[in-house]
Amino acid sequence: MNTRSTLRASDKWILILLASASIIVVGVWPLFVNVLADSLELDITHQGWLISAESLGMVGGTALSAWICRHASPRRTLLVSAAFAIAANLLTVSSDNLTLVLALRGIAGLTAGVMYSVAVFHLGRMPRPDRAFGVLLAIQTLIFSAYAVAFPAIAEHLGKAFAVSSVGLWFVFLWAISYALSGVFNEKPESKAALAEIASASSGAYAYLGLAGMLMLQLSIYAVWGFIGNIGGAQGINEADIGLAFGIGLLGGLPGAALAGLLGTRLGRTPMIICGALMVLLADLLLARGPAGATGLTAAIFLMNVGWMLALSFYMGLIATTDRNGTATSLIGLVQISAATLAPAAVAMLSSDENLQPIFVISCSCAALAALVPLFITRRAYAVQAV
Repeated sequence: MNTRSTLRASDKWILILLASASIIVVGVWPLFVNVLADSLELDITHQGWLISAESLGMVGGTALSAWICRHASPRRTLLVSAAFAIAANLLTVSSDNLTLVLALRGIAGLTAGVMYSVAVFHLGRMPRPDRAFGVLLAIQTLIFSAYAVAFPAIAEHLGKAFAVSSVGLWFVFLWAISYALSGVFNEKPESKAALAEIASASSGAYAYLGLAGMLMLQLSIYAVWGFIGNIGGAQGINEADIGLAFGIGLLGGLPGAALAGLLGTRLGRTPMIICGALMVLLADLLLARGPAGATGLTAAIFLMNVGWMLALSFYMGLIATTDRNGTATSLIGLVQISAATLAPAAVAMLSSDENLQPIFVISCSCAALAALVPLFITRRAYAVQAV
């Protein structure tokens, strides 16, 4: 007979897998769009519409989840969302009408955003969320890396149509594990530490400050992320070496997330967030100075990913454990996905010609702010305790 603790343990792992793989298309977006564009014979402008349709769908899904997380059954929500995601992804390959494909990608993004946010929300309401988020980000990095390697091989050996449909197959798996959820995981843990944090009159404000800090962290990353090729090209690094540097550097997320999973809160969230954000800032400065060949580019990207996953894990834990009613936790997905949309737009507005400096100004400024926010939270906490 399953006990309540057994059910909670299994639910936690199911939610981690759901959050890790629900936005799987993000890990292969450039590859996915290229394959789909070849099938539909789309130009660059239309490819941009495809990415926009899905990313806006994700933003809408994560925004909608702020209401869903508090009013709807998580198990039923995940099952329905996964079913729609399966349909949208599998129908994409059978249509040659751009308008219909855009609508289907919008639905695919919407459902993925809902699933990701719902899973993250309920993970945050469980005990030891820092460790859960660290494991989540480590598994997500592994899945993204493995699928990014496998996707081109699938397209080459099994055909482009099967490659596009393979995204839908992920959601078949996610639907199956959603069905196995027990549904008893939606209570806030009542540990002494959690009750002490929530008892603070200002704890709700800390959660929203944490959201602001996490937004700065995400903006600092995504301001650079889409322009790695430009940064490497400016130093005379060829495309093959840039791709290799990007792939190896992405693996930096593993030790960063694993460290969060292993340490938990033993060293405190504030030092870990500051350490991670400063790693991102250092990586930005190395890139701004000009990486010394492919090796330097790889090292900078690797360092950036270590810091990103380390700080992000503890930021998510900070938000979840200081959130008085769950509202801030339900906005984690929205903040993360919105940053991926806002940062490139900000760079586009401030840049001109081949000038890369606005990229580093935005990224360095946001990374510095991400490091300062937890210090402000800690200072306020001490001030409240002193009264």
